[in-house]
Amino acid sequence: MRLLIDIGNSKLGLAVFSNNKCVRQSRLEHGGQPDYDRVYNFLDKSIGVKSIKSAAVCSVAPEITQHAVTAVKQLLDIRCLVVDVATLKGFKTLYRLPRQLGCDRMVCSYAAARLYGKPVIVIDVGTAVTWDAMDASGRHLGGAIAPGPVTMSGALNKKTALLPLIPIKRPRAAIGRDTAGAIESGIYWGTIGMIKELVAVISAEMKGRPKIVITGGLAGMVGPHIKNSITDQLLIYKGLNLALQEKEEQER
Repeated sequence: MRLLIDIGNSKLGLAVFSNNKCVRQSRLEHGGQPDYDRVYNFLDKSIGVKSIKSAAVCSVAPEITQHAVTAVKQLLDIRCLVVDVATLKGFKTLYRLPRQLGCDRMVCSYAAARLYGKPVIVIDVGTAVTWDAMDASGRHLGGAIAPGPVTMSGALNKKTALLPLIPIKRPRAAIGRDTAGAIESGIYWGTIGMIKELVAVISAEMKGRPKIVITGGLAGMVGPHIKNSITDQLLIYKGLNLALQEKEEQER
């Protein structure tokens, strides 16, 4: 079994894979506040099995990464593979500064190209919305980043005196009859429209008909609105699982 950890800006996600199947999944909202005991206790409770032979972590939060790596070593006596641009076999990016490419974007792009084919655009809908383009030869071309729906809602609430914090859900109508309804509509349909437009212009620049793969915590909200798209909320874990498989093959 393999332990796969995804550390984002506001959450720590965990999955346990047996071969290529996810058998356990859990999530911790860390809110950007690194606390070793909290990370350790979460992993101790969530891992659930001791027959794990390898582990990998993808992170955009270095301090929490170290907590996770240390906790896994203490709990399972194994070393985590910390994934970066040099870890993914054959992955190449045209980013001017590859170190600026978030590990989550890298792993999801790598996984989508391997699992669903190329060319492909990967859309990750979470705290931020990201678009990543992989061409027919498997090169990561770059992409786009915008605020996610929850970030939009929080910004409206914090930056204004009267606008309430609204949960993200599909509104009953596009024309809101009150302030809450208007915000619901603006964020929900605004996010869908933004994603569609970026898919269109990125596809045009790629000069092809790329596959569209949608992932992230709010992928289920977006997927039904994007024609011919594939929704895969386990994509990052599948990418980490592939990275571990390749590492194990190299060590044989």
